[in-house]
Amino acid sequence: MEAYIETIRLLDLSVAQGHSLEQQYADLARHGTIQKARGISVEAAALAVEHKRYALAARLLEQGRGVIFRQFGQLRAELEDVR
Repeated sequence: MEAYIETIRLLDLSVAQGHSLEQQYADLARHGTIQKARGISVEAAALAVEHKRYALAARLLEQGRGVIFRQFGQLRAELEDVR
């Protein structure tokens, strides 16, 4: 379970900050960050449910969703800066 928690935390760092907008989009596509975040958070939540840790399951799903929204949010903010 701890490995899943740490993996979700690290996924958020998988797209290098400070790169150009184009490079960040390429990183998202190449590393499959969004698909990984979704898949890992669902697997982690399923394991938590199996162990009857329902609050943890909800938290893990929310953290995975947060990774996705933060990645898109960072890219969107940079795009708006360019405009």
